[in-house]
Amino acid sequence: LLIRDVSPESAPAASTIAVALSLTPAEAGLVAQLCAGKSVAQAADTLGIRISTARTQLRSVFAKTETASQTQLLRMVSLLTDSEAVPAT
Repeated sequence: LLIRDVSPESAPAASTIAVALSLTPAEAGLVAQLCAGKSVAQAADTLGIRISTARTQLRSVFAKTETASQTQLLRMVSLLTDSEAVPAT
């Protein structure tokens, strides 16, 4: 049994998410907002984008990460660490 802290404070930075999951900065920013416990609508408001744009970005994230739900995506992100922000050479 593995227990891991998945509180918003323990979520990796958007830059870590972008590098580890090959996402654009905008997509990673949205994912970071979701990790902080915000809804898609709240994240869109915080990021200053339309909810339709946020939903489009989220669909793109699902495709890139081969996930089908926010739950699956956030579980994947919860396994990342900030050390993964350093790209392999």
